[in-house]
Formats: sequence, structure tokens, C-alpha cells
Amino acid sequence: MHSIQTPKTSQSKIYKEVQKLRPQMEIRYVDILIAGGGPATLGLLCNAKKTNRLRDLVTPSSEEMTAGVAILERGTTLGGGNL
Repeated sequence: MHSIQTPKTSQSKIYKEVQKLRPQMEIRYVDILIAGGGPATLGLLCNAKKTNRLRDLVTPSSEEMTAGVAILERGTTLGGGNL
């Protein structure tokens, strides 16, 4: 049987912070998850708008889904990262 090992030094600080946030976390189900809001994501969204498919992209496929698409971005705005 394997035991769970606590991460070392700086990783353990991050681990502890994540554990503090767990009660505040909210689970959301989405159809599409996009990592990053850089040029590729902005291109996808612009193309979807130009071809009248943006509504199809963002509309959830079922009642269980909270959104059709979600974008994870570390910056405060889309395209705000370092290129």
C-alpha cells in the first residue's frame, strides 16, 4: 500500500494554499475548455463570430453543463499574457 507523500519546500507551500482554497472551489461542467486566451483563442472566437457560429459555440449542450465554452487565462484580460 502506497502512502501519500507531502511535497517538499516551495511545493509544500503551494500545496497548503490549494488545500485552503478547496472549500471555496466550485465545480463547473463545460463542453469545451480552452487553455489560454492568446492569439489562437482570439482567432477562434473571431472566426466563430464572423461565420455566425459563436452562439453555437457558447451555448451549453445540456442542462447539466453550466457553459458551452470556458477559457482559462492567467492574466486579467484575454490576450494579456506575454507573447
